[in-house]
Amino acid sequence: MKNKKKHARKLRRKLAKVQRRKQRKNKSYVPRKQKMSQLDKILKKSMFDVEHALSLYATSFFYLPAKLLYDKGRLKQYEDISKKCHIYIIGYLPKTKLLRGYQEKQDAVLEFEIGSVKHDFKLPLPNGCRLESDDVGPYVVNEQGQKFAISEEAINLFLQQHSKFEVKYVGQAYGKDGSRNAIDRLMKHETLQRFINWRAR
Repeated sequence: MKNKKKHARKLRRKLAKVQRRKQRKNKSYVPRKQKMSQLDKILKKSMFDVEHALSLYATSFFYLPAKLLYDKGRLKQYEDISKKCHIYIIGYLPKTKLLRGYQEKQDAVLEFEIGSVKHDFKLPLPNGCRLESDDVGPYVVNEQGQKFAISEEAINLFLQQHSKFEVKYVGQAYGKDGSRNAIDRLMKHETLQRFINWRAR
């Protein structure tokens, strides 16, 4: 009886070894203790893909045209934010042109051409105010003849809503223990220079 039990144990061990060999040969085999998460399974299928989606959440950010990088005076106002920025995105925005400004009842209307499409930006005028224009552009005049500029923040928000940002490059600048930020990197960025030169043609 004992011999039969020993023989049965030996057979089970041999079978287990054979099964383990087969599992090792099978590339899709994953040991029980290292089961793949759902995310790992998705990423494994896309291991050699070129295009991916990237989602970012930023506690602070700012955007600026490339030419502003070389204006130290203007950059100074972004210093507090730029010191904390280590990820940068280079891309294109469509060309924007203010065609004209006019008054429609009690609204100021600014007509923009974004890309090749025209968009009207309407802004309610305070009571007693009117819209006028000169060589610089449209402005608001009150009953006392005082002149006021139209809110740049409101205009920029409107332009953002109607402009599609085309991402061309995503990069990171960190240095040693965060000593380098995105502005430091972009000042001497060959890819950025190439995009600027190409766009200028």
